[in-house]
Amino acid sequence: MRLTEPKRGSTRSVAIPASLLPVLREHLDTHADAESDGPRVHSVRAAGRRMSQTSFDGYWRDARKAAGRPTFRFHSLRHTGLTEYARQGATLADLLERGGHTDVSVALRYQHASAQRDRELTSRLNDVVVIE
Repeated sequence: MRLTEPKRGSTRSVAIPASLLPVLREHLDTHADAESDGPRVHSVRAAGRRMSQTSFDGYWRDARKAAGRPTFRFHSLRHTGLTEYARQGATLADLLERGGHTDVSVALRYQHASAQRDRELTSRLNDVVVIE
């Protein structure tokens, strides 16, 4: 199975939190081929070959069931990551870049309003709104 480029030339480097590096390094050292372009997730049955989408879907289904989230889609990981990125203060331009989006309306999906975020921002207004 041949890997293909992402759609619309959206290949890019994305920074990850430093706390994830040890786990990622362990996974790559344990499971990935030494070549930089080798598979990162191997087939259980055929060493050195990329896992099929069907097999991956089965493992994902088992993992989400074990986690008590039977309807959590794999793409929801991307949505969760971009939503948390926005909650940390990412601008619309930041979200467009990180998500590889070209349409602003797509990036806006990740800027969910939340009661907690509203309270945090409102609290910051105390520093700039002064009534004497």
